[in-house]
Amino acid sequence: GFSNSGSNGGILGSTNTTDGIVANVTLKNCKNYGNISYGNQSAGLIAWIQGIVTIENCHNFGNIELDSGNRAGGLIGAGEMSTANKYLNKLVIKDSSNHGKVLSDHDSGGLIGAAAGLSSNASYSSKFIILNSYNIGEVTGGPAGGLIGLVTNNNYNPAEVYIYNCANLGTIIEVNDSASGILGYISKGMITVRNVYNVGQLNSTSNTGIAYFYQSGSNTSIENVYYLSDQIESNLNNVKGKYSYEDMKNETFLERMNSYVISNPRVNILNEEYQLSNWILNEDSYVIPQI
Repeated sequence: GFSNSGSNGGILGSTNTTDGIVANVTLKNCKNYGNISYGNQSAGLIAWIQGIVTIENCHNFGNIELDSGNRAGGLIGAGEMSTANKYLNKLVIKDSSNHGKVLSDHDSGGLIGAAAGLSSNASYSSKFIILNSYNIGEVTGGPAGGLIGLVTNNNYNPAEVYIYNCANLGTIIEVNDSASGILGYISKGMITVRNVYNVGQLNSTSNTGIAYFYQSGSNTSIENVYYLSDQIESNLNNVKGKYSYEDMKNETFLERMNSYVISNPRVNILNEEYQLSNWILNEDSYVIPQI
């Protein structure tokens, strides 16, 4: 483990875009076991991203435990488009997972701490795509989310977020603000969620199983999404239903999640095709995407 100011990542500190050069980074088949205890934004893989980043079959097992006012993510601390140079910002996470504890009193997410849109007035936005991935680590923050802590427009264009075939299994704890099973707090965003569920317990005043919305103007598209029966939802349509903890850990629920994959083995997101993986029962009888 290590402790330092700035951007601290288990694999990379940051992927910045400067002087007309767009960062284009791919991490594949990697694992982090180191603990991180400080940083403005910190994560198991990359603390801060700009440019084009792809994460494939990567897994964090280290704990990310930060001081006050900092962003923490199991895989990515924060992503934001370049404010001055108007570069493309796109993050793709697929076939990946977080197993470590994520703790801060600021934006905290099992996979991404904060997904931010553009902070200058232009006609494009940051894009975040998550497929076939899950979080099993405990997440504490304000806001806190099982997959993403904060989704924001960052003053101008909203972030675009696409989540397919994913799950949160970890407990989510609110320090202040809000906490939700999948998306901790949506300031404003364009959100697409497909075949996703939350079985993580919530210690939160909002107690929202999938997402908490601050602005109702967010554009959301939800399909085949499930959460625990003692949780509520905030401004979401087409959420499939509530289930008990036990009913989300059996063959019947496994078949339910796989039925979507059978009907939609490949999906088109932003003019690119992605393969959805089958779901399996792990050794603890949790239903997870096969990685």
